[in-house]
Amino acid sequence: GTGNALANLLTGNAGNNMLNGRLGNDTMVGGAGNDTYVVDAAGDRVFETTTTASLIDAGGIDTVQSAVTFNLDASAGVRFVERLTLTGAGNINGTGNALANLLTGNAGNNMLNGRLGNDTMVGGAGNDTYVVDAAGDRVFETTTTASLIDAGGIDTVQSAVTFNLDASAGVRFVERLTLTGAGNINGTGNALANLLTGNAGNNVLNGRLGNDTMIGGAGNDTFVFNTALGSGNVDRITDFSVNDDTIRLDDAIFAGLAKGNLTSSAFAANLTGEAADALDRIIYETDTGRLYFDADGSGSGVRVQFATLAANLALTNVDFVVF
Repeated sequence: GTGNALANLLTGNAGNNMLNGRLGNDTMVGGAGNDTYVVDAAGDRVFETTTTASLIDAGGIDTVQSAVTFNLDASAGVRFVERLTLTGAGNINGTGNALANLLTGNAGNNMLNGRLGNDTMVGGAGNDTYVVDAAGDRVFETTTTASLIDAGGIDTVQSAVTFNLDASAGVRFVERLTLTGAGNINGTGNALANLLTGNAGNNVLNGRLGNDTMIGGAGNDTFVFNTALGSGNVDRITDFSVNDDTIRLDDAIFAGLAKGNLTSSAFAANLTGEAADALDRIIYETDTGRLYFDADGSGSGVRVQFATLAANLALTNVDFVVF
C-alpha cells in the first residue's frame, strides 16, 4: 500500500506487505506477515502490533526502510520490528530495540546502536560508528554480511564490553575502538593503524599489527606487544603512567627475555637509545620516548623500535612484564 501527500493511515493484511506513506506524517500498521515499512519523514509512525492501541506483536520478520534517523525503541508500536535499513546517502542514525536486530547503514556517516539483544550491524560506506553493549553483538564494516570487501570510511566501535577488532572478517576493516563506561574490559586491534582508547577502568589494550595509537585513560592499564616487530608495527602509547600502567612483552617475540618481571640488567634508559652492555634488551630513549628491543645488547645485531611513549618518563624495568 502506498500513500499520498496527506497524513495517511495505511493498514496491512495477514500477508507480507510493503507500506509506503510517501509525503505527510503517516501511520502504518503492518499486521501479520513479514512486513516492510518505508519511512521518509520524522513524523511517520510504525505499528507492528495488531492495532495502533495494542501491545501484541502482529508477528513476522519485519523491516523499516528509513531515509531519516529512526529508533526501533521509540514507541511500543515499533518495538516488535526486527530490522532497520537506512536508505539514501544522508548522515542519519539507526537504533535498535530489545530484539536481536539487523541494522544496516547507508552511504552516509551513520551511528548504529543495537541496544539490547544480540544485534548485527552493517555500516556500509561512510565514517560509521557502531555502539556495542553485548558480547553477542556483531559488526560488519563490509558491503554485506557475506562480503570480504571493505565498505570504506574511518569507522569506530564504541564498546561497553571487551571487544576484538580482529575477531572476524567483518570487523577487520574498522580502524577505531573506544571502550566506554568504567568496567575492567579489554580492547584488541587488527592489522590496520588502529586508535584504541580505554575507559575509566583497568583495561588491557593490544594493537596487534599496524602502527597503532593507544590511549589507556584512567585506571591501571596494560599495553600488550605480541606481534612481529618491524617498522610497520610501532605503536604509540600517549598517556603511559609509570605509577599505574604496565607494558607486557611476549617472550616469543622478545626472544631471550625470561618470563616474569623484566630484570633490571635487561633494561636501559639513556639519550642514545643504544644498548650500553651485552645484557641490555629493552632500551628507552629518554629524549624521544622511543622504546627499542635489542636481541643481543651491545653486540652487532640491530635494535628494533616497537613503541613510542612520552619523553623523559621515570621509566624502569618494573614497568615491564614478560609473558
